[in-house]
Amino acid sequence: MNRAVLAALAISISVGSVRTYSEEAAIAAAQLPEEPQPQVLLAAMTPAEALPASPMPFAYSSSAIHTTPPPSPVRSRVFDRRYVLLNVVNLAMTVLDIGMSQNCIAAKKCRESNPMMPSSRSGQISVSVALFTYSAGSSYFLKKRKSRVWYVAPIMGIATHTVGFASGMSHR
Repeated sequence: MNRAVLAALAISISVGSVRTYSEEAAIAAAQLPEEPQPQVLLAAMTPAEALPASPMPFAYSSSAIHTTPPPSPVRSRVFDRRYVLLNVVNLAMTVLDIGMSQNCIAAKKCRESNPMMPSSRSGQISVSVALFTYSAGSSYFLKKRKSRVWYVAPIMGIATHTVGFASGMSHR
């Protein structure tokens, strides 16, 4: 803060009355000395041997000044090849698992072993699409926030549906 404002604030607190800013500034200005006090420089506080012996020259040539825009922040792509590959394989294994399960259930050679999964084709498709969408969305969210485990959800879906597909192939 300015010395005048601090002085005015101290005076108004000690007197106990409230004054306007202009009154406080007038009181503070009346208390200031006529001649300004020399400012203490930071250089005066450092040792003399730390300061250069002579001032350094300061000159720029016009060819040395370049105006380039600041670099833009690098954004990593979230929807990249690895993300697409894992989620496409997950979706493909989901479709193959549903197809093999339905063929096996229709031939009355097996039944759905997951108690949470309906036996009908439309029921399996709706549950599997919902789980795939959640898996792809959560991996996208994690990858966008640079998490190292973004690939776990699609890999779990791939593994689960691979076991289902293999089970359907063995009961064929």
